Amino acid sequence: MTSMCSSPSSPVASTASSPNPCGDTNAPQARQLFRRFLDTTARVTIAEHEVTVHLPRRAHNPILLDAGLIGAPAAIPWWGGRRLRLEIV
Repeated sequence: MTSMCSSPSSPVASTASSPNPCGDTNAPQARQLFRRFLDTTARVTIAEHEVTVHLPRRAHNPILLDAGLIGAPAAIPWWGGRRLRLEIV
């Protein structure tokens, strides 16, 4: 069985038995991002207009700070405009 995986640059044909059918070389990076930023405990506070995620202090938090993801609320369209705020405690 052959499938087509498209990327912004060009489509890539591959077989279904291929371990990485879309030629995705970012899989290790995705696992690393998950481990560093998402696979963690947090306290979540849900209010009428805002959801706040209180993250524990970790070595990789400066990356989140530099990216501007900590403190500033972001409106989430599919939450009806409710905002998401990430905080480090």
